[in-house]
Amino acid sequence: MMPTPAQAYLANLIAQYPLPMPQEVRLQELLKEWDIERDEVDTALHNRVTYLLEQLQPALPPPVQALIASGHLVAGEIGNTVPNAHMTPLGDDQFVVVLHSGLFEFLYQIARPLASAVFRMQDAAGPGIDDPEFARVVAEIFWWREVAGEMFGPEYAVTDHQKTLANLLAMRAERFLLAHELGHVSVVLSSPGILDEAEEESVADIAALTWSMLASNLSSNEAKDPMWAMLTYAGAELALQIWNVMSRLNLEFLHGVHPPAMARIDVLRKTLRTFCDSDAMYDTITMAAIVIERAFTQVHQIIDQPEGHAEMFERQAKLLVSDLRRLLEDCSADVTPDYYRFYEAAPRLFARGYPEQVIEEVLMQAVDGMRDTLAKAREGGTFIDINSRAFKQYKLLFGLTEHMPEPARLIFAHYLSLD
Repeated sequence: MMPTPAQAYLANLIAQYPLPMPQEVRLQELLKEWDIERDEVDTALHNRVTYLLEQLQPALPPPVQALIASGHLVAGEIGNTVPNAHMTPLGDDQFVVVLHSGLFEFLYQIARPLASAVFRMQDAAGPGIDDPEFARVVAEIFWWREVAGEMFGPEYAVTDHQKTLANLLAMRAERFLLAHELGHVSVVLSSPGILDEAEEESVADIAALTWSMLASNLSSNEAKDPMWAMLTYAGAELALQIWNVMSRLNLEFLHGVHPPAMARIDVLRKTLRTFCDSDAMYDTITMAAIVIERAFTQVHQIIDQPEGHAEMFERQAKLLVSDLRRLLEDCSADVTPDYYRFYEAAPRLFARGYPEQVIEEVLMQAVDGMRDTLAKAREGGTFIDINSRAFKQYKLLFGLTEHMPEPARLIFAHYLSLD
């Protein structure tokens, strides 16, 4: 059977933008979460959107279901690091919905520290991070996204249970965003050209939440446990909270004209009330979303007024820089640099974060020292003094970059360049 125009269009996109393999740390988490072998990962990745669509399908209106059944409406994932989702109408009731691989990675990258911050013991003394640390981690994730165009960030305390919750939250956020794009399809079918862009976005949000909540109610496994309704709703708000932060930082997340994120969340909460028989039910379903909102409120406060936490962050950054300098000094003290000790200890220090301070106060100083060493050799007409501390420390740092994961390797190697 010949593919429909929508199927052919999506197949061409997938061929143009093949899915990348996740970074090793995330890959190991996926193998555990999905309970699969490494050689099954590629198939599982290609089925992510299909799985989300299958979850939603029973809740979708008949015209949308008919388009899916006929192949006139298709959805899939392409390999693109920009966190985005979009719907393309092809005419003749043919539609293509695309989610970028970067969207999946980015949502989880934020959900993971969020889960560490908000899903802790009741006394907040259990494993995890506090709200200011969550804000810093999120800020560094955004920094790497802005500088390298890829997902990366510092290490922090997170339990397996928190990782599981983060994955569930991220998947519900992904499902909401897929449903949102399907909402645009529904608008085209029912009200073509009637709504302006902002109005259409609101209608798509309402449809997305309605279908997401209904899909949970129709699931025999989820309908029995109110936790799923809570996670489904929390995932929807999570997507909009992330978009709100990125809008404040002028970073790209989801193309198009959208109402302000908090106005969209207000619409979601009003829509949710139509599903609830009582205030108690509403309060139960919004419980996780309210906790998430409080955490993101801290992020916004630190972004808008960083002075209150600047001293603490500056102190931690100075301590990290001091630890790195001391390690460099110790490992460059002998005639032969102690590569083994440096390569073993330095990654744990770099993983603490603060990339801007590390670049400025460690890497750039090493580059300046190496340039001075080269200049002295040129001026004296001699060979480079391979016994100089500057030469050995530069070699230690430059060699370390070859063992770093991307995009850290690329960025740090760039700053260590002598060109």
